[in-house]
Amino acid sequence: MSPVSAEGQEKKKLVKEEKPNETPVVPGTIEADMLSEVLSQAQAAYASYQQAQKKVAAAYQERNKKGQAAYKAAEERASELFTSNVEKAFDKMEKSIQEARLAYEKAVDSARSDYRSSVDDALAQRIETVDNAWNEARETSDRIWKMFQGS
Repeated sequence: MSPVSAEGQEKKKLVKEEKPNETPVVPGTIEADMLSEVLSQAQAAYASYQQAQKKVAAAYQERNKKGQAAYKAAEERASELFTSNVEKAFDKMEKSIQEARLAYEKAVDSARSDYRSSVDDALAQRIETVDNAWNEARETSDRIWKMFQGS
């Protein structure tokens, strides 16, 4: 005999041995009513379990949606703040550039004014020096002429 057939025969013996101990359930008896009641409770419990699973899944999905909405709101707020800060920085830069240009123009005007003032002073000194030299040369020439004439 093969080991498989020996196992099969042992299982058949166990099944045969269990069956005589079982009492058949007849509808309308106390065992049938209890079995029906237990089956009904089990089905109700399973239905309740399924309903609870659905509620848990719905709550999880709702929480996930709220989490995503909160993340999206935070991301949008961060983007708005970033944009606002970049615009403020750009405005500051433009203002600084404008102030620098005005300061530059003021410095150039001041330098030109100082230059003109220095040139005017130098020109006045030149004119005065040339006039003094001319007057001195004329006086010297007049003296020499007078000496020449013998006066």
